[in-house]
Amino acid sequence: MEKRLFVERKVAVVRDNLEKLRHLAALDEAAFLSDFTKADSAQHRLQTSIQALVDLGALVAAEKGIPAGGRSTDLIDALHRAGVFPADRRDIYLRMVRFRNVLVHLYNGVNIGKVYEVLRSSLGDIERFLDDLLAGLGDLGKSGAAGTP
Repeated sequence: MEKRLFVERKVAVVRDNLEKLRHLAALDEAAFLSDFTKADSAQHRLQTSIQALVDLGALVAAEKGIPAGGRSTDLIDALHRAGVFPADRRDIYLRMVRFRNVLVHLYNGVNIGKVYEVLRSSLGDIERFLDDLLAGLGDLGKSGAAGTP
């Protein structure tokens, strides 16, 4: 797949998911926790958003010649060391990737209360990560930034 199209598609996934996640975040906690469809939707949209960010991060690493290691957490550390994002965001992005791993692999089950907490407090972190990665892609990232609503 052509790189610009790849970037545009990943950005579209993140932005579409964020729009829908904001609707879920607006629910009161009892309404969210009592409806498995809302919890399932939130988990899926968080997982696919974070995975799209990891995919974009891998492209940043490849474009900049940054050795990224084999795990998503290695990628975050490599991008951090290369200065792709500010140092104060490293731990936030590592927690994000680890949370995605919990969602994917159901480590110890998924705490739906934690999912709701992430919805209410961390959607801005997903946006910042996307912005950091698009900036790291330079001109290639500009197509993704402008190419989707």
